[in-house]
Amino acid sequence: AKGHVRRLKLAITRIRQPTMREKLILDAKRDIEKKILLKTPGQDSETSDKKDYLDPTKEQFRLDQNKEDEFKHNLQQLRSKYLLAFLVANSVWLVLMVVLVQHAELQV
Repeated sequence: AKGHVRRLKLAITRIRQPTMREKLILDAKRDIEKKILLKTPGQDSETSDKKDYLDPTKEQFRLDQNKEDEFKHNLQQLRSKYLLAFLVANSVWLVLMVVLVQHAELQV
């Protein structure tokens, strides 16, 4: 607990008022943020166009039933391949550990 109190005292001694230069920098940052947040009439239509284009519920992202079934099948095959690879890697690891435990007298 003494360490925390010591750090707190040190932090309090280092508290100071910002210099004039630092105040100017903070004011400039605030002004920039305000200007960025201001909306112009042209930006509203652009952002709505982007939102419409990126909306996943739109028709351009929908698949017909055949493609959707094919996509599901491909995803299932991919999952199966990765599960098989994971199973093989774990099996090799287990065999290696069992062999090393049985031969504990080996020295490296």
